[in-house]
Amino acid sequence: MIRISKGKLAGLELTEATEGDLTLLSRSTSQVQLCKTSFYQGTLRGVIFQGLAFTECNFAKATLEKVTFSRCKFSKVDFTRTSFKGCFFSDCTFSDCDIYYPSFSGTEVDPASFKNCFSSHEEWNKALILFAELRRSLREIGESRLSRKADYFFRVWQRRRLFHRWKFKRIAGFGPWFWSLCIGALNGYGERPQYLALWAFAVISAASVIYKEWLPYALNVPNPRLVDYWFYSFKVFFAQGLSAGFQSVPLMLIQTGEFLAGLILVSLLIGSTVRKLSP
Repeated sequence: MIRISKGKLAGLELTEATEGDLTLLSRSTSQVQLCKTSFYQGTLRGVIFQGLAFTECNFAKATLEKVTFSRCKFSKVDFTRTSFKGCFFSDCTFSDCDIYYPSFSGTEVDPASFKNCFSSHEEWNKALILFAELRRSLREIGESRLSRKADYFFRVWQRRRLFHRWKFKRIAGFGPWFWSLCIGALNGYGERPQYLALWAFAVISAASVIYKEWLPYALNVPNPRLVDYWFYSFKVFFAQGLSAGFQSVPLMLIQTGEFLAGLILVSLLIGSTVRKLSP
C-alpha cells in the first residue's frame, strides 16, 4: 500500500499496480472499475481500455504509449506530469482530476472532455497549462479543429485568471477582464457562432418592440401587429427596409443603429461559421 501525502489524493492509501496488472485489466470483460490504484512513474504500452471507470487513481509521472481509452471515465485521478505518447481517447470524460504539466505527444483527445477537471478560479494556472499543451500538440498532428477547441477553453481560463487577479488579488484592472467577457459572450472567441445568431434575434426583437411602442408611424399599414413590426425590424437589420425619406430623428437613429448592428453581427457570424466549419 502507498499513502499519498499531497494533491487531490492526499491521505488516501492506494494499491500499487504494475504494467502486467493493467494489461490483464484491459483484457478483462468483467471488471468495469479501477479504484484507489497507483501506477506512479510506471510505463504502459499498447493496451486498450473500454468502458472502464478510473476512480481515485494515481498516474503521476507515468508514461502511457499507444494506449487507447474508449468510453472511459476518470474521477479524481492524478495525472501530474503524465506523458501520453500516441494515445487515443474516444468518448472519455475527466472529472475533478489533477492534470498538471501533462504531455500529449501525438495524442488525439477532445479538449472538451477536460472541462470538468477544474472548478475554482484558483486553478487557472493548471487549466492554462493543460489547454495550452493540448492546443499545441493537437495542431502538431494536424487536428486543427480540436486545436481551436482547446484554444477556446484556454481563452475562457485566461478570462477567469483576469477575474481572479482583478477581484481577489487587486493587481489587475477591470477593463481587460470585461473586454474578454464581452468577446466570449458575443461569439465564444470565434468558436460559438450560435451566440451571434441569438444576439441578432435579440436585436431584431428589441427593435421591433421600440418601433411598436414609440415609433408606430414607421410602419404604414392599418392595425399593425407585433409580428408586422418584427418583420419590418428584420428587414432593417438586413438593410432591406430602411425608410426612403426622412421621417424623424428618433426613427433615423434607431434604423441606423439597427443597420450597423446587423452589419457587424452578420459579418462576425459569417467569419465565425467559416472558422467553425473549416478543417
